[in-house]
Amino acid sequence: MTIPVLIILGVLWAAVLVPPLLRARSDRKVGAIGDYAHTLGVLKTSNKKISSRTRSAAGLVDGSMHRPEFTKRSAIKKRRRDVFNGLVGSVVVLGVVSLVTRQTLPVVLFLLACVGLGVYSYLLFQINEMQKQKRARATRARSREADGY
Repeated sequence: MTIPVLIILGVLWAAVLVPPLLRARSDRKVGAIGDYAHTLGVLKTSNKKISSRTRSAAGLVDGSMHRPEFTKRSAIKKRRRDVFNGLVGSVVVLGVVSLVTRQTLPVVLFLLACVGLGVYSYLLFQINEMQKQKRARATRARSREADGY
């Protein structure tokens, strides 16, 4: 009984402590190479219009922040995808833990995670349908304007 509880507590502590540590590590400049990269970044953007964009460490690593199509809409899509992947991961992990331990608490948490994944999937589906309807209305309105109605 105590080992599964300790495992769950360890996972929760890791989920709370690891992201801030990774964020702090990615923000830190290390030695001359970090200073050189920072100088190059300043020189690269010195002739361009200064714009304030939020920059995440993941966007800097995979290069998505340097693409001009990085917009608020793509940030929302990325956040939704990350939440969905987190829910899927929690369902898988809690499913394995509940099968291995055969305790009541992991089974209840697994069922709650399944319900949460189902509700979030339904909401994503509804958002997607509303966006399709909005695009269809905009297309119809544009075609009516082109026809002169």
